[in-house]
Amino acid sequence: MRLVAFALVLVLTACLPFSTQSQACVPNVNLDWMANILLNSQFTLYDPGEAAARPADCQRVEQSPPDFSWPHLSGTAQYQITLTYPDGHTKTLSTPQNWINWDEVLPSGDYLWAVQPQDATGNPVGAVSLSRQFTVRPDAVPFLIPNMTSVIKQLLSKAHPRGLPDPATLALMASQRGDVALPALLGQVNGILNETLPSAGAQGDGFKYGDRALQSLMAQVYNGSATYAEDARVRVLNLASWDPRGPTAVDDQESRYVAWVVTLGYDWLGSALSDAQKSQMLSALGTRISDLYGWVTGANGWPLDSTYVPPPLWRQPRDSHRYVTAAMVATMSTLLVGDLPTARGWLRNLLPFTLNATMPWSGEEGGHANGTAYGMWDVGALLSAWYALRWATCDAQQVCLDLAQKAWVRNYGRLLAYFVPPTARTTDLGAPTNVNDPGTPIGLFGDGFEEPQLFEQRARYAKGYTNFAPSALGCWYASKLVGEDPTRIEYLMSPPYTCAATTFPSGTSNALYLPSIGWMAMHSDLADLTRTSVYFKSSPAPFGAYNHQSADQNAFVVNAGGERLAIESGYYGDRDGYGTNHWQWWVKRTRSKNAVTFDGGQGQIAYEHLPTPFQLTNFHYGSITQQQSAAGYEIVTGDATDAYNGALTKAVRSLVYLRPGNILVYENLASASPRTWEWNIHALDPLTVIDGNSRVQITRGAQSLCVDALYGPGGTFMPINAQGYSSWGTADDALTSAAPLDPNAPLQYHGKFASAQPSTAVEFIALLRVGCAPTTASASNTNGVWSVLVGDRTVTISPSGISVQ
Repeated sequence: MRLVAFALVLVLTACLPFSTQSQACVPNVNLDWMANILLNSQFTLYDPGEAAARPADCQRVEQSPPDFSWPHLSGTAQYQITLTYPDGHTKTLSTPQNWINWDEVLPSGDYLWAVQPQDATGNPVGAVSLSRQFTVRPDAVPFLIPNMTSVIKQLLSKAHPRGLPDPATLALMASQRGDVALPALLGQVNGILNETLPSAGAQGDGFKYGDRALQSLMAQVYNGSATYAEDARVRVLNLASWDPRGPTAVDDQESRYVAWVVTLGYDWLGSALSDAQKSQMLSALGTRISDLYGWVTGANGWPLDSTYVPPPLWRQPRDSHRYVTAAMVATMSTLLVGDLPTARGWLRNLLPFTLNATMPWSGEEGGHANGTAYGMWDVGALLSAWYALRWATCDAQQVCLDLAQKAWVRNYGRLLAYFVPPTARTTDLGAPTNVNDPGTPIGLFGDGFEEPQLFEQRARYAKGYTNFAPSALGCWYASKLVGEDPTRIEYLMSPPYTCAATTFPSGTSNALYLPSIGWMAMHSDLADLTRTSVYFKSSPAPFGAYNHQSADQNAFVVNAGGERLAIESGYYGDRDGYGTNHWQWWVKRTRSKNAVTFDGGQGQIAYEHLPTPFQLTNFHYGSITQQQSAAGYEIVTGDATDAYNGALTKAVRSLVYLRPGNILVYENLASASPRTWEWNIHALDPLTVIDGNSRVQITRGAQSLCVDALYGPGGTFMPINAQGYSSWGTADDALTSAAPLDPNAPLQYHGKFASAQPSTAVEFIALLRVGCAPTTASASNTNGVWSVLVGDRTVTISPSGISVQ
């Protein structure tokens, strides 16, 4: 079960005035009500976090107009938004909710925007917000959301099926998938024709029999056989006959899936249905979708008998279930409007919002702060809806509501290519032969990163996504993936393949920094499938350690040659799960990551931490304070001080990645009280101490990683060469029950450099050498400035920043 997220402090800023020409935007750290409402929120159980101000201050937007949203002030507040254009003129619009879709494409240039809260009669309520600046880039892609009246009118003019492409496009899709995917699909459907269906669905049956109904529907669409049409009709009617508030509605995702399959059946089968059968389907959908709509808009909780009713999603959008549901309900409405009376209201209220929000876990750059696993799962859940929305809303001129033109969707492929890139290991071997040792990549920075099922899903989702929103990098990436199930809707019903080439695009950077979520990927050579990859995160507000994220600000991961070397540890999914002891006391904790702890494993704070769950605190985020890319190196510095919830006064880590295989790590730590400092590292194999307490080696297959302590507070390295959760050197009794639920989960190995004596401040410098090749290295300090020699390079570390020569 996924829990909705927690409200974070969002320090919103304002920019200096600007001229008609783009100037450097200088943020102002002053707060206004948009920031203070987050600071002063009265947090409640399951509070997922207030809406962020978008576009962010000083953002260079890639979409015109950008998406506008802001924190909600109170239950009755309405808003007036004033936009100042590059030539100085202004325009004001009003809205009853804390978001708006601007009504014109904005030319490139610098803009200011501010929000004035109002009451229901239009009188000001409190002060106008500070002005925030954004710049529309010259290459920004237009995405103008039309009036919903015109959308509904256009939909009503379309006969069913609406959610399918035109015959020529469908024929092209069939020709591209006829060698493998379609024969496999028809073979599966033939194998279950005329099976006995349950008269009443038990919990879980919605997924099982929904999958089979969807297979028959796709077989009917591509083959046109009366046999497949009849099988699909019987199956969809069976789903519609189940109690829409019965066992298949206990889980919101299952109820949503049943509603989606029945909606597609209603739309795709069209004239094959009698009036009585249509009525039966619409009756079931009216109840099931209405409940989902109520959950999204704050009318009811989930399960339906829940005493907790969340606020409308637009007020607290970082909810890992409801935002997917909102988009699915909006798309189902486009297929049902004109047939189901309530669909008109659903469409008017939800479609404009879901087009505005798109993805609440990132800014425009395509990231996903809830982790790469959930990034893939969320997009995978939405892909078929994105396809149907495009096809349903296309007019005669082929102008559509096409989410492939949204900035986040266009950029999502970069998240995949840089943070879960293909490797020679998975490309050569296909699906991993040993699910306990599937190699790399799996995932990063969030629940589920280690799950073997991601190999198949990544290939399926990435290929469907690339067909929907193709790019040169996406075409290369998808071409390197294997092992997808081609009979699933995300691949089989995706738009036609249009990649002109699959070669790696020249000029592509080997590093990617995602500023809104504080993630950075650094590769020796992204195009090389045996690359070395270094990942770092320090997530700023409003993205921090809540929901499916851990308390791991300033953590890093190192992979090389298809092997995981310095890993995130812990288990989720089939081996454990959400909210278990292992999740609470290990996976969510700083000590399970390559990050800094103190005094026996104490670390950063996460919102869901036990023994005091849902703490009323905002201090669980980080920030990137320096980032620099060059051909031979990358520099990134993160400040995680606030993440330690007041226990530390300084927690700054810098990574200098010296291509191809050296990573310098610098820690600058301080506390008002003396601490025993701990530098943690984790691996899939035992950590071997080589040279006293100053060198540790990890070996995995043909790959290795050596960690050399160049400077530190003395002390020892403590390897824990077992699962080790109850041996972490702490009095925390809960660790004794922190092993994963699956007793057959492969062992993971842990260790830490611990300082010799408690102190109030410490610096620590380590060199990580991929391949463990001998490298001359030393660190010296002169007047507070470090000079670190690594081979023929010198890294200078000073209070003003880091440089490489």
